[in-house]
Amino acid sequence: MKTWYELNIIIPSSGGAERYTTCPQPECSRSRKKKNAKCLSVNVDKEVWVCHHCGWKGSLKQGEQGRPQADRWKPQVYARPVYVVPPTPSDQLVAFFEERHITSPTLERYKISLGIEWMPVSEDRVPVIQFPYLRGEEIINIKSRSLIGKEFRQTADAEKILYGLNDIEGSVYAIFVEGECDKLAIAEAGEYRVVSVPDGAPAANAKPSAKKFEYLENCQAFLDPLTQIVLAVDNDEPGKALERELVRRLGPERCWMVQWPEGIKDANQMLVEHGAEALRETISQARPTPIEHVLRVQDLATALLDYYHSGRQRGLSTGWPALDQFFTISPGQFTSITGIPSHGKSEFLDALMINMMSQHGSVFAIYSPENQPTEHHLAKLAEKIEGLPFLPGQTERMSPDQLFHAINWLEANLFIIDAPEPLSVDELLEKARALVLQKGITHLIIDPWNELDHARPERETETDYISKCLSKMKRFGRRHAVHTFCVAHPVKLVRDKNGNYPVPTPYDISGSAHWRNKPDNCLTIWRNTQDDEHYSEAHLMKVRWKQNGRIGVTAFQWSPVNGRYSETALREDQH
Repeated sequence: MKTWYELNIIIPSSGGAERYTTCPQPECSRSRKKKNAKCLSVNVDKEVWVCHHCGWKGSLKQGEQGRPQADRWKPQVYARPVYVVPPTPSDQLVAFFEERHITSPTLERYKISLGIEWMPVSEDRVPVIQFPYLRGEEIINIKSRSLIGKEFRQTADAEKILYGLNDIEGSVYAIFVEGECDKLAIAEAGEYRVVSVPDGAPAANAKPSAKKFEYLENCQAFLDPLTQIVLAVDNDEPGKALERELVRRLGPERCWMVQWPEGIKDANQMLVEHGAEALRETISQARPTPIEHVLRVQDLATALLDYYHSGRQRGLSTGWPALDQFFTISPGQFTSITGIPSHGKSEFLDALMINMMSQHGSVFAIYSPENQPTEHHLAKLAEKIEGLPFLPGQTERMSPDQLFHAINWLEANLFIIDAPEPLSVDELLEKARALVLQKGITHLIIDPWNELDHARPERETETDYISKCLSKMKRFGRRHAVHTFCVAHPVKLVRDKNGNYPVPTPYDISGSAHWRNKPDNCLTIWRNTQDDEHYSEAHLMKVRWKQNGRIGVTAFQWSPVNGRYSETALREDQH
């Protein structure tokens, strides 16, 4: 049986049974910026330990029960495959692609070969076609497809990039397809500026994850110069889901869509059944994403038929059934939130954000200069996730395991925009656009409006400036299907005889009546500061679309222990 000394675990001299110290594993604390972080929990009574950073754990009696895992917070280290470029394609490989009207010179151009790989479904080593993914001269990944059947696998732990990436380097034009054979088919038709997504399309009803689209971030330097992107993905439901998400992330203003003829699923089938000229012609007839505010009736035909059969589609639930009667959250809309200072606008919005993450897998970006330092803000979010206080007090606090659970949970769903100086509206939206592309954010929080940099031309009135900025934020939301929340403070209001403030309306927001006119939804958070400071009300002052809700009030009880909001009965005597 080893001792603490033999394990290099330094036990703090003070504390109870549970104590915290630095992990001695060289691949853990010593490799981090914060080398002295106390991530190792030790229970001196039970003689056990666990590192909440690298996963190393064990007991003095039974020894080590888990070796350190890879550091979750280290930069990703990718595997690089070993690949021998064949001098010429094999006869078997040429025969396979002849059926798809793809010739030997194309196979040589893209260094495609035949190999043997273990395939999980077959549970055997089988002949495979190997598609090397290159960036410059370096082979980044290899995708293998079984020669018989349709099994796929990629190099384990390799970086995900687009297939054919070198062909669009320095170009302002690119075609996106869904598979390697589609890329090769269009090359046969004489157009090489084509890339294929590495993992195919997401399931038709699946939530597009950041992991699924990480290749966009990895290829951003190649994608930024593009001014025209033609989407020639598969003509099926998953293909349409891929098309919608690529439009959202890459920006509709530069995306064009290919419409395959009846009975044709993709570019390779088009080449086989109709030839190279027909394939070129079909791609040349790609239509741009409809220009904002300029639509043809046929552009709306599908949506109109869906509306006819399904009726109005409500937005996403807020997580509070009583509030859902008045307010649901739809992509691309703009919601203003106001309230007296210290009435809990930010606290309520944090709780709403956690609900959306939990129920819908929503991905948020937040710009909140008032919530500083950021680690204090994260502590409040952790309380809402775990339902326990962050700091010690009269009630049980969250454990280190629960804290690390909250950290990992937020890591996948929250991105914090932090800048040393206030950002302008344009600068903030530019960062948000990048997060749509790289991380797939679905919601943006600006908290509060007055912390942005509001420098404006000398002759521009505040009203005109606010109108212009709100229009920019709304256009951003519509283009990228991102619901934007903006917290804005009201002008100073007068207390009533009971010492309570009146409920502010959107017209009370400082600066302009556009705070009432422009948003799709207007929400006010009001708190009783005299009789019950934990009683709070959410007032929907405006809901533009009936399917999202209606004007009304919902009451909540706020818990000072964990920051959560629970619905309660509305007190009619409050106002």
